[in-house]
Amino acid sequence: MALLFAGCSSHKTLDLKTFSMEMPKQWHYKSLPGFDDLSGIIVKGQSQDSVVLTFDYSAKGYANNLKHITDSNAKAYNIRIDSTDRYVVRTVWPKVAGKGTTGIHYKGSTSRFAFSVAGYNLIKKDQELALAAFKTIVIK
Repeated sequence: MALLFAGCSSHKTLDLKTFSMEMPKQWHYKSLPGFDDLSGIIVKGQSQDSVVLTFDYSAKGYANNLKHITDSNAKAYNIRIDSTDRYVVRTVWPKVAGKGTTGIHYKGSTSRFAFSVAGYNLIKKDQELALAAFKTIVIK
């Protein structure tokens, strides 16, 4: 899926002070008032009615942790857990596109830091684009 953006002029970089991410050119960032550090949405086109992804970046650990995916519904999801010296990273996406959460959550290994990006009931194409975008996230 990462190849969706490779060498392609159909993407752009969302570069905020806290993180950056490659995304399709037709997706646009809109800020939202946040409780902690930074919250926003990514929409298709210019309408807030076409939300693709929401995100929350929190130095205090308040970002959505995707914990609503539990043992009771985990069979409906693909779940990947990775770790680095700084983060535990959990990526989830439904086995059937359009039926559940597609998201990524970063949790600090030695801090309260938390960062999540998630979309809900995404069509297959948007799910694939979101998963490819997740692979390009750089935490600053």
